[in-house]
Amino acid sequence: MADHVTVVCRAAYFHLRQLRLITTSLSVDAAMTLVQSFISCHLDYCISLFSGITDSLLGRLQSVQNAAARLVSGTGRCDHITPVFTKLHWLPVRQRVDFKLAPWLTRRFMIQLQPIMSMTGSSSLTSVVAGYDCVISTRVVFHGPTHDSATGALQPLDRGCGTVCQP
Repeated sequence: MADHVTVVCRAAYFHLRQLRLITTSLSVDAAMTLVQSFISCHLDYCISLFSGITDSLLGRLQSVQNAAARLVSGTGRCDHITPVFTKLHWLPVRQRVDFKLAPWLTRRFMIQLQPIMSMTGSSSLTSVVAGYDCVISTRVVFHGPTHDSATGALQPLDRGCGTVCQP
């Protein structure tokens, strides 16, 4: 993992040095677009691997993002970086990793919460989800003949189903 972080930091700092030469002739919006396209793509590459890394490796990635924010905003090295992130609407690396992984983690969580069904009788299913006992029952009721003798058309079936959940 340290090798991957080293490669990401090396490539990002290379692009920052190249961008530093031309940022004086660019507007803030153009500089932010270039930094996001060159630096953010390096930080976002394989971002799922960064979810469990050590604080020292995360600090190296954060220093890349801090340097990029300082380049865009023109703030000095001794100035606080949090107001700059707020102004640029950027998240720090740790929160960025969490934000990028949130949809995947939510999907995995929802898959694990799918009800486990078991047959309790011939016409009902029982499910236990988060402390709730749910009985899902289905019934089919036939009304009259299944087809109309005059027109030959099929009659619709009355299908009832119900779900009862109790804590």
